[in-house]
Amino acid sequence: MEEALNSVIDTIDHAHHHRLQLEDSLQLLNEAKGQVGTSASNSREQLKNHFASLKSAIVTALDSRLALLLSQVNKIESDATQPLAACEDLIQAGIQKAKGLMDEGKSLLESDHEANRVNMLDLKIKADRMALSSIPEVPDVSVVACISVDIPNSLKDHLVLPISSHGKVISRAPVQITEIEERPGGVLVRWGEIEEEHDQEVSEFKLQFCSGSTRSNDDKKFTWATVCEGQYTGFVVRHLQLLNPYSFRLCCRGEEEKKWSRCSVPVVAMTSIPHYQWSDANDSYMTNSEGTTATKATAESHEVLYSKGAAYTCGHSIVFKVVETGSIHEDDGIGLCISNEIQNTLKIPGSLFLSSAGAVYVNGEKMKTRLPAISANSVIMFETEQIEHKKIRATIESGEKSVTFDWKLERELIENQFTDRSVGFGMTVHDSKTTNLYFAMCVLCENWKVSIE
Repeated sequence: MEEALNSVIDTIDHAHHHRLQLEDSLQLLNEAKGQVGTSASNSREQLKNHFASLKSAIVTALDSRLALLLSQVNKIESDATQPLAACEDLIQAGIQKAKGLMDEGKSLLESDHEANRVNMLDLKIKADRMALSSIPEVPDVSVVACISVDIPNSLKDHLVLPISSHGKVISRAPVQITEIEERPGGVLVRWGEIEEEHDQEVSEFKLQFCSGSTRSNDDKKFTWATVCEGQYTGFVVRHLQLLNPYSFRLCCRGEEEKKWSRCSVPVVAMTSIPHYQWSDANDSYMTNSEGTTATKATAESHEVLYSKGAAYTCGHSIVFKVVETGSIHEDDGIGLCISNEIQNTLKIPGSLFLSSAGAVYVNGEKMKTRLPAISANSVIMFETEQIEHKKIRATIESGEKSVTFDWKLERELIENQFTDRSVGFGMTVHDSKTTNLYFAMCVLCENWKVSIE
């Protein structure tokens, strides 16, 4: 009997959890439907206002074209809404089934347990048949229609001939943000083209962001700032506040186009990873309040300054900016390490080191390839990829030159375990395991100042 009671209780709990998941899915579905409906409504209004200004000159032609474009809007809306409505019906049906199962279970709990023992066991069989773990997939708002129109400037004086091709209904922006990943103190944004939505080959992208959460490009409360403009297909937006939501949007244009395309639907995300920071435990160095810049304070020690924890993750990039330099010593430089043991040099096993003279040392051994010497205003980027358990493929870029090689390690790497984590509002990063390293600098003389990004 106790087993049957526990089975009923487990079934109710499972059904309750299933119902909550369905209700969350329904909320996402309603957001997707709202985007389709609102954008369709806005597009209709925009079309009507534009064509109304031309009606006095060519009423018949304008009315004909308007009807055609409105039918396109209606068709896109209808085509986009039908699968969403079907999905809603499926979710609603699932909610009702789950509720019915819960009610039946509660009724059995309040009845004569011995008399209803068979019914209690049958309830579990019924629950299994209902597949409570199955949740209908709800499309993300970025893949459903968000209807708009492309209307050139007034054609009142020359409209009669081109009227048949005037205006265009666009279901989605020609470029969309495809992925957002957390980075220390920032996020990596990637994007891609929707070829059928743009007439010309895209030659330039523009990424913008603002602080706060918005799904509308027309919300006047938000001020958008451009952070990237060019042929890139990804960009790391840095210096973000932790756990503060930011909205990101994207537009593009062809080589011969002056006007930027319509912006993509904003995507909201945040970072929970603190910015790279230098350790404040080394008295030979001073750090700023954010811990992002370190200055050599005394020439009495050549001790290595490490990061605050093994903060650098393999697979990411890290940028050192040399703000100022002091007198040069042959052991001066920056690098990555697998440990933060007290050292007076980075020319040691378990270290990847770029000296101030531009020499590269791997596990303490000098490589033949040289990079430009480090000087004030130098920008050095390290980028790594773990290719085996004890092997890292590393690239160091300084000035106009870069070098790539495999870094073999004798010690086990530092591994951090993560589960799926959200970076905000529907965007989730799926990390199973990351390999972390320390970043470091080693200089003898005073006045060296190095910042980290």
